[in-house]
Amino acid sequence: MNMLKIIMPEGTESAYRIAAQIFQDLYRSVTGICLPIEKANAAEPQDDMVVIGDTDVNALSRYAYLEGWLPESGVAPGTDGYAMTSVERNGCSLLFLRGGRGRSTLYAVYDFFERRAGCRYFWDGDVILHRTELSIGDLDVLEKPDFSLRGIRYFAHRGLHRFQAEHWGLEDWKKEIDWLVKRRLNMFMLRIGIDDLFQKAFPDTVEYPSAQGELPEVGEGYDARTLFWSLQYRGWLRRQVLNYAFERDLLHPEDCGTMTHWYSRTPVSFLEKTNPQFIPQISNVYNQPTGRVWDIREDENMDRYFQLTRTHVEQYGQPRLFHTIGLAERMCSADRDVNMRFKKMAYERILSRVEREWPGAPVLIASWDFVMNWYPDEVRELLKTLDPKRHIAFDYTADSCDAENNYKTWGFYQKYPWIFGIFHAFEPCSDIRGNYQELSWRLDEARNDFMCQGLVFWPELSHSDTLMLEFFSRSAWSKVDDDTFLENFCRSRYGQTMDLYPAWIALWPMLPLRVWTLNREEAIEDIHQEYFFDVLGCERLRRWTPQVLANLEKEAKQLPRLLAQTAKVLDALAQAEFDRTAFHRRDSVDIARTALGRTANAMLLWIICHAARGEWNEELSESYQQLLNFLCDVLDTHPDYSQSRSLELLRAECPVNDRFEISFKKNLANSYSRGYASEFMRWLCIPENQLFFAWLKKSASAGCPANDAELMAAGKTAFQNYLKKPLREMEPVFQPLHRETLKKAAHCLSALADSME
Repeated sequence: MNMLKIIMPEGTESAYRIAAQIFQDLYRSVTGICLPIEKANAAEPQDDMVVIGDTDVNALSRYAYLEGWLPESGVAPGTDGYAMTSVERNGCSLLFLRGGRGRSTLYAVYDFFERRAGCRYFWDGDVILHRTELSIGDLDVLEKPDFSLRGIRYFAHRGLHRFQAEHWGLEDWKKEIDWLVKRRLNMFMLRIGIDDLFQKAFPDTVEYPSAQGELPEVGEGYDARTLFWSLQYRGWLRRQVLNYAFERDLLHPEDCGTMTHWYSRTPVSFLEKTNPQFIPQISNVYNQPTGRVWDIREDENMDRYFQLTRTHVEQYGQPRLFHTIGLAERMCSADRDVNMRFKKMAYERILSRVEREWPGAPVLIASWDFVMNWYPDEVRELLKTLDPKRHIAFDYTADSCDAENNYKTWGFYQKYPWIFGIFHAFEPCSDIRGNYQELSWRLDEARNDFMCQGLVFWPELSHSDTLMLEFFSRSAWSKVDDDTFLENFCRSRYGQTMDLYPAWIALWPMLPLRVWTLNREEAIEDIHQEYFFDVLGCERLRRWTPQVLANLEKEAKQLPRLLAQTAKVLDALAQAEFDRTAFHRRDSVDIARTALGRTANAMLLWIICHAARGEWNEELSESYQQLLNFLCDVLDTHPDYSQSRSLELLRAECPVNDRFEISFKKNLANSYSRGYASEFMRWLCIPENQLFFAWLKKSASAGCPANDAELMAAGKTAFQNYLKKPLREMEPVFQPLHRETLKKAAHCLSALADSME
């Protein structure tokens, strides 16, 4: 039997060297055998070989092709296509892994082990099946993606380590970037702040702040951007992360133009020393000086913005692809024509500067402002001024249900180069969700639209929905079979036993919530979210107008169905080996929290609607409180949901600002960002619900909403108590969840559903 060797190109870009190393590592993980790596030469093979790279980078591939015994790959140079070709020569077996570029050669390596070894790749780990040997024969595969750009946008909110990219250290990012490549994605976006960019771009104007204490730019809530790591460390980390990605040939768009936003505020010292004037702004959003956009009618201010971009390119990035948000979320004038001229002027200036400094570089033009502040005819007029060869419309929100303001009414679909974006709703929408039927047909349309250039995922919480991550990453390459998707996901993740498949099947009918929207006729509060997280902050729960009650009733009437369905979910979990592996433990909590959260939400609204009619059900009220406590028990079983554990992980990575813990709590417990977190749920959410229910019972007795001044004062006290109590004193015990507990909860919910029939 011939020895198997890995033949690596010599003197080429790093991705090919990494591809050889990964093949060696995965082969050893599967078989226990460490294959030697040798450099390529143009000679007849004497051993079995895995040949990395096509004719442009590998001398053996070039020799074999010119000698006529290696067929053409069928892959266009520079593209993300790849080929896996088995060849027999001189009694030797050879496997050629040939990509159109470095990253697609990496795709080929990972795909080989998926096909031949049954490997599977998830954001939280790989499935590696052990085999005594792996065949490299009988492969004739050509793969090409349906979408050219395929990526994920990471965002700047803070909260829990699993869900918030800003919390991740270098090893976390390496794991994430490796997963992007394994899933054949090619782009990622870091929208998590601009780190030490001002210090590097304007060293004589902006100094590095102390790693302790609060920044003068700090606001409240999610805008309480007190540093947890020093800016020096964050700058070092950004460089390491991007270098690691570039070594694997990934794309990272460079932000350009009017970059000022809530997560990229202007340092106070810069404002004091340069005194830039601001564009007119009538909207209150980001209306503090640190959040205002500098007046780009003046060349000096535009020069400063592009100094930031130029510095990022030089210090961290690559000028291959750019991205602009324009004047996102700003209204410059009450006069619509004046406002739109300002916005169009901003795009013209930004795009002209990019072309001047980096000729021919493509620019992604974000749609976030379009969906919030533009009318379709205004977007269509803007498109007429753009160059479809360089300017790509980047629709973040193509999964919105807004029928009046979307990629079709804007004139993207079949008419202008665009990218389909799955936003997956907002920060408070942190459960497992997705109207997969709706999304599937929209993606089919986009896939068949030759103008659609890509598919990008932007969840405001990373890793919140493992199922959607699987659906997105597979859909970005090729069409997903809707009928077998869930079954294939479970078999890949849990093995042939598919332990959690019945629980997923039980949860599936609960996933297709009404798709989110930013329609001007519908307030953001009408988006389905877990109201029980913020009963005191959500004013509409205490203001019982006929329209409010009609809207609440729509969701409340689902309660009997949700009770019965959640009982099925919990019963299925009780029957499964939900603690067998790390995947099982994580997914069982995700499944349970989603089902319980849906039911708690509907139960809350049901009780409110009946209270508004003067009806009070003490037994149902007690059941609701028990449900919240059980939800806390579920969260307490996994460190993913612990704020205290997340803070420990930050400290393990790098020294943490002594003042950060209070900001950390504010970042998660503000009205916009509340979600499934153990300490928050048990020490703030439940106490607030108890206060609210005392008020609600009083209101039901009176037949109208009671005065809520005392309620709100008590709520402020509860919030201050939560801020004062150290997280170490609130940390969960992480008790395992027992089958009998799940069965008991399922029985109680089922009985409650029967009583409501």
